[in-house]
Amino acid sequence: MHVLRPLVKWLCRPSDNVLPTKSNRIDVGPHINGDLKGRETRSSFQGRVICLVSLVGVLLMSALLVVLEDRFHLSSKRTWVAHVFPSPEIWDNIHQEGRKLGEGGVWGYGDWLKDKESLKYLLTQPKYDRLADISSSVGIVLSTLQERNPEAEHFGSDISHEMVNQTKQRCKKCHVAQFDISQFQRPEGEVVPYAFPGTFDYVLVEDVLIYIAWGGWPPFLLRVCELCRRMVLTHQKRWLQRVKAITRRTVIFSDHQGNPIVADMFRGLARELHLGVNTHTVHFFGSGKAEVLLYLVNGTAGAGD
Repeated sequence: MHVLRPLVKWLCRPSDNVLPTKSNRIDVGPHINGDLKGRETRSSFQGRVICLVSLVGVLLMSALLVVLEDRFHLSSKRTWVAHVFPSPEIWDNIHQEGRKLGEGGVWGYGDWLKDKESLKYLLTQPKYDRLADISSSVGIVLSTLQERNPEAEHFGSDISHEMVNQTKQRCKKCHVAQFDISQFQRPEGEVVPYAFPGTFDYVLVEDVLIYIAWGGWPPFLLRVCELCRRMVLTHQKRWLQRVKAITRRTVIFSDHQGNPIVADMFRGLARELHLGVNTHTVHFFGSGKAEVLLYLVNGTAGAGD
């Protein structure tokens, strides 16, 4: 239930500056400003009613799913639970159950991961000294990179201790530790150190953003609620700033299977960030039916670190 605490705090806080409107951006005269403030109050109230109804719906649906899962064993993978209450404990349980499905676990991991666009991109880049895969999973991508560039240091982390252990077994020369990257969205002023000190030439982010409870919202709700996605942009910006701060060259994001949470995140933050894409990728901010294979974001860490 700790996932929903930020949402509950938001529902109970004062209505000032809940959503930006013209009334707190420009002065358009006392009468118009007064009307806009009234609209802002109504908009704020309506938004909170929607959030409260959504919260109740989430709780009821979650309770129903838990009962149905326990009664009928809906899925041997149980990955749906992580879309409601993502946590290290939940992911450990999911991956422990995944052992029963074979070596590939719940996702059927295998050598096909070596065809990932992020791996192809990294193998075309100049040599690097340090690389971090902050969602290393079973470590196939990380171990492949270590084999191709054995002189460099490779670091991996995952929210699941189970995945950390598998990565350690697969890449014995890699430095691997448990870390919940959702912590990077914590409020400004809080120190949130990564699992390893120092900075990295490249940071790899593979298919993990869709499982983060941005702003306390359950991932499954963010996937279907566009308004909710707009409301968590501040949390996503804070998260990205912290990741950029440990990166010297580039943060490399997979397309996350075109998930709307990630697409809206980059669309919403595009004006504030320096975004680039693989030369084999058509940037979706352009016109036409564009396709994104990678999101590339410049790091802000000092090159001499």
